[in-house]
Amino acid sequence: MVKVVIANLKKVQLDREVVRSLDGVSDQAVLMDWHDVSWDELGEHDVFVPASLLDSIVNDQAFIYHELSLYPFFQEIKARIIEDGSPSGVFRFRRVVDEAVNSAIITSDLCVLESIFGQPGNLVLKRSNEDVVPHHVILMVQYKKVIAHIEYTFSGDESIQIEWSGALKMIEFHSDERTSLKPGGNKLPLSYRIDSILTHSKKYELVIGTFNTYQKQIEMGG
Repeated sequence: MVKVVIANLKKVQLDREVVRSLDGVSDQAVLMDWHDVSWDELGEHDVFVPASLLDSIVNDQAFIYHELSLYPFFQEIKARIIEDGSPSGVFRFRRVVDEAVNSAIITSDLCVLESIFGQPGNLVLKRSNEDVVPHHVILMVQYKKVIAHIEYTFSGDESIQIEWSGALKMIEFHSDERTSLKPGGNKLPLSYRIDSILTHSKKYELVIGTFNTYQKQIEMGG
């Protein structure tokens, strides 16, 4: 059985074979661009799919991954936020997405933030006119001890900016600079590894409930 990792090839480190078809494939894990997916061909193979494609998945046995949680810089930021115990502060998140408007990207990110701050008590969403480019979406999310200001722009080159103003520390990161949070650290790419996908993906049934809850809130405007 082959492990088929479906991904945006612009975001993943290409350290595995990239295939368009599974004919003759013998590797234990291969990479397939999300534009080349044929669900019928995948059959009984283990399939790993980004949560941003959940709306199109026809295989409820798939393994789902949240892209934001796989970035090395985000894993480091998460560790620093929670290392002092229950987070308390203000979280600012700005993301430019090189895709058409896709609310599933926002939903996936909210699932990731829940793993840091817990379930939100209130969510307010505002969006610009979708007929006007670029399209913007802004969310204000109230967690137990955290207020989050989250912005999306669906146009242009991919970038992520994060600011954390906590009771005990402050963190700033911008992917355009792509430098480690540690002084003198190496540059960090805006990409993630296939091994990280295989490690952190969860079964569809463990993801879909939380995902659908946030998706409905976004569709209703908060």
